[in-house]
Amino acid sequence: MTMWWHLAAVTLLVTFAALTNGHNTPCNVGNDTYCLQGVRDFLTRTTWWFGANYSAGCPDSKKDKVAACINPDTTKTTIISRLLQRDDFDVSSITQFLRMRFYVPAGSYISCGYKVNAPAVFMDVDLDSTHTIHTDTWTLQRRPAITWKPEAGAVYTLMAYDVGQMMLGGLWVNIRGGDSALGAELYPHVGPMNALDRLNFHVYALFKQSGDIDESRYGFIQGEIANYITQNKLIYRISHLKAIVPQIGDPMAIGLIGVKADPYGVAKMKTRNIINNCPLLINQLRPRLQTIVNVHNLTNGAAVNLELEVEVTYTSDEIVFSSCCRNISEMARTIYLNPLSETLIAPLYVRKPPFVKFNAVNTLNSIFFLDSMYTLLLLDVTAALATPGSMDATLLWFIMDIKGQYPSSGMEHVPYISPSPPLNRYNISQYVFLVFKQNGSLMMNFNLQSYCQGASPCKLNLNKMVTDFGLVLSGVNWFQSLPDSYTRMKLYENNPSNMNSACAGVSGYTNPCPDKCKLSTAAPPTTTTKNNRSNLLMANTILVLLSLFLVYRCIQ
Repeated sequence: MTMWWHLAAVTLLVTFAALTNGHNTPCNVGNDTYCLQGVRDFLTRTTWWFGANYSAGCPDSKKDKVAACINPDTTKTTIISRLLQRDDFDVSSITQFLRMRFYVPAGSYISCGYKVNAPAVFMDVDLDSTHTIHTDTWTLQRRPAITWKPEAGAVYTLMAYDVGQMMLGGLWVNIRGGDSALGAELYPHVGPMNALDRLNFHVYALFKQSGDIDESRYGFIQGEIANYITQNKLIYRISHLKAIVPQIGDPMAIGLIGVKADPYGVAKMKTRNIINNCPLLINQLRPRLQTIVNVHNLTNGAAVNLELEVEVTYTSDEIVFSSCCRNISEMARTIYLNPLSETLIAPLYVRKPPFVKFNAVNTLNSIFFLDSMYTLLLLDVTAALATPGSMDATLLWFIMDIKGQYPSSGMEHVPYISPSPPLNRYNISQYVFLVFKQNGSLMMNFNLQSYCQGASPCKLNLNKMVTDFGLVLSGVNWFQSLPDSYTRMKLYENNPSNMNSACAGVSGYTNPCPDKCKLSTAAPPTTTTKNNRSNLLMANTILVLLSLFLVYRCIQ
């Protein structure tokens, strides 16, 4: 499990982003007939991620590995066919759309070691059932108020369903009237879950019952549903529900909600061990990654799609050293890099190679790393980020032909060089770990001199290397740093003539350093008159205490 050292905090602004700008949509013109037809059209479209273009984006080579290709049923390409698990349903039997309103109080939660402060969200208007307004998973964590126009004497079942991942999101039965709050809850509302950068759909489907469901069967129904979900790895199909509750017929009203990914959805999917897409938050919340990608043209203009979470753990042993006339002692410390944090990491703590591990975003695939090979780079990209057009990347670590999750299995082409921010650099130094997927072994064909210029640490032409070998960006982590006492000490450790420049401006520094162990040679008074005997005793006592203090300082 990833453990990140620092919890970053941010206020998440929950917005309702229109997919069409400045146009009337089927459900916002005040015409129920027009809205109903819009809902029917959306139910039968095949333009969604699981639709007609799914096979083109997810060929057989990707289906088992790429998280975005996780699809419980590739034969069902419309919302209605995934909901009902049948292709012959006539959507003209949908005679109503559902009205949905909700309120979510302000709160906070942790996602991937990242504290998110979310404001209150209140929507006192009907949610557009043609998904023209879409929401995120935090906003829909609570069951919305759902109403419809009831028929006299009718009894209803309401089901919430994630049609993308085919997961049950709630079940309420024996509803008399036009309000979902009037029914018995057989499966609690869990809200939608979306951890991928694509629009997913959460559906509320209303079914008319042929009769009452006996309350004595509630426990049996709940147990059967729970067992089915467990046996089918969270997937649920309505055919099972109809088999154990024959009173449920076909849907007569449907409400659609388009759901986008957010940190809350990422956390929920990770907790359920379905998808660990913390890398998505890096891409969403830290524009630094996109800047790095753009500067070096790492994806040839394509969107960043990270398939790995890169764990980086630094272990710093206890250390005692002298820097600029000061004796410094630091206790042992372990630091887990969090790419979502802006906390500075001192060079002292990253002086030794870290422990690195790759975790697949697609946690459902137990053989994800089989036959895969990766390259790991550590780069100083400060100049590239600070200077427009610069491709300056200093190479600090390079491991190729990594088999599986652990870089220790690969070939170290450039040994680890401790990050050392320059003293004359006013900007914070940026260090990034990049992981690329290889097409095959690089060991026999790679010549570092063709891509890296200058003395060690050299300047790497990252774009040329990525292009020549067809490397695919798969994972990232990073940290920021400023010079510290350890940095200054290393600058003159092997060349004392550099000490003045390295220690310039440091409080208390002189060259040579003051001798803390040198005692005063002044002799105490030798007279022994009655008046000065007490002064002599006091002077000797002070001299002894001073000597002990100096001895203490000298051994530090």
